Amino acid sequence: MPESNSDMKLPFAVLLTAWFVHVYPKTPTDNCNWQNEYCCSQETLIARPRNVQDIQSVVTRYKYVEPNGVGHSWNDKQFCANLPPSNQSMKSINIALAAVQDKDIHIDEKSMTVTVAAWVKIRYLLDYLASYGENGGYSLPTFPWFIDQTIGGAVATGTHGSSIMHGSLSSEDVLLELEMILANGTKTFLSSTKYPFLMKAARVSVGRLGIITALKFRILPQKLYRRTVESISHTQLATDLLMAQRNFLLTSRIAQSLQEGTQYLWFIPTQEVLRITIQERDLQVLSSARRPDPRNQVQERTPRNAEKLVSNWTLPTPNRSFWAVGPLPRWLVRLFSSAVRTLLRNGPLQPGESISTRDAIISQSEELTSSRVFFGGFSFQDAVFGQYEVGIPFATAGSCLAGLIDLLEEDEQRYAFRTPALIRIVRQEDALLSISGNSHVVYINLEDYVSFNQRPRERNQGFLNAIQYLRHSDRCIGSRIHWGKAGWPKEGCWDGSREYPETWCDFGCAVQELDPTAKFSSSSTIWNWEGANLQSCCTADGFKHEESACICQVLERTTRRPICEPSA
Repeated sequence: MPESNSDMKLPFAVLLTAWFVHVYPKTPTDNCNWQNEYCCSQETLIARPRNVQDIQSVVTRYKYVEPNGVGHSWNDKQFCANLPPSNQSMKSINIALAAVQDKDIHIDEKSMTVTVAAWVKIRYLLDYLASYGENGGYSLPTFPWFIDQTIGGAVATGTHGSSIMHGSLSSEDVLLELEMILANGTKTFLSSTKYPFLMKAARVSVGRLGIITALKFRILPQKLYRRTVESISHTQLATDLLMAQRNFLLTSRIAQSLQEGTQYLWFIPTQEVLRITIQERDLQVLSSARRPDPRNQVQERTPRNAEKLVSNWTLPTPNRSFWAVGPLPRWLVRLFSSAVRTLLRNGPLQPGESISTRDAIISQSEELTSSRVFFGGFSFQDAVFGQYEVGIPFATAGSCLAGLIDLLEEDEQRYAFRTPALIRIVRQEDALLSISGNSHVVYINLEDYVSFNQRPRERNQGFLNAIQYLRHSDRCIGSRIHWGKAGWPKEGCWDGSREYPETWCDFGCAVQELDPTAKFSSSSTIWNWEGANLQSCCTADGFKHEESACICQVLERTTRRPICEPSA
């Protein structure tokens, strides 16, 4: 029997808001990610430090330590501390850095830098910069879409926006210095002039080298931008990227058509695309809209039980499944995709002639973050989802994404998606474990709502087929998985010396120097340099690749399967 209009109102209204209800991650009270979907072993304790001295105390007292911000990660193996043998229980601990009370932000207008505590959220840092002074405020040179993670965690995982000029938050053009607590509890300061090799390792360290406590960034005066939002077809998207790839292969430069800040939102079920570009105007922002002091906002979110430094924790109640983004009729998926596109096009992504840097670079706005829909007093909370991201070298990105577009022409594949793919471009940088460490890259960010909103969870095969294509197709050679996102394969399916052949053992040398006891090794098995002879082949400048006896090839700890599927 066909559904009546009244029967359609509830699911459609709920569905329309699903993409707009990501909430602010808060200071953790447990060792789970912000959605309570990934949790560490309950043998791992949790520390909620009040200050840097508390962090140093915990580091020296425990065998295995892992720093966490607000849990804004889908890579549970990396955010959980390593576990010792069973006869050494309670020697493993996660540190919830967001509990630290001191949220220092110091702006030096003379040197055009900002020094910030690692546990300050990006959103608050951006707002503080934008409202500083009397001449329009400042901005980081680049920042990501998701801005509710801590700035330290964002740097540690190579978090990025879309910037051909500046790269990611970890790039040498943006990040100037950092302070880190080492395995022995002491602090060290790293920069490109002081310990340059270790700085390259620390730029994207995934928590493996120590605990970042403070960072110094370059800042720029806020400018005014013209933002253009253009509707194009998915075939035009493929053409754009293929032409850019060909130009890059001929000139080693990124085409001017992909100007700074260019991003694409690809609505896969309807095969529609929004191309978003920003263009700097000659006018500078003349006044700042004052915002609340971000440091006060962060302190208000500190948990009540923060006075207890170290404690056990209990498993939280899993988030409810959000049935409206699970398996649905295809007509409803198309309707949802078109509605989200219209809402974005006429709302937060509206074109404009004089938009400040803070608002011109698209990010998760306050409106999107705080949205809620109520039916009869019942609040639909945010849908649980898995966020996957793959970076593809610019030399193959056009061919790779053209092939993905062909793959997703099939209905079975296309209707596995609920929210738009986000496509961004980031320049090459020198961090040893940066996804763009050996090339400019095109990132594609994809979200899986279907499998995450079924109980029990079921595989969203069409979605996983897309991820597997991006990782294993000959058209996507050199692709890499984002350090903080979902989709990491099972043990034995990832080899650092293959993924990062030019720098994996260099990073191993940094690990050997800064964390010789593997205190920060996390529960992941990827931190493996067995067989690479680091003892003989490491110098103060890294691995001796030029010597015939120094081969960066590690021993596999488990049997490798021919093709390793991404984890669901």
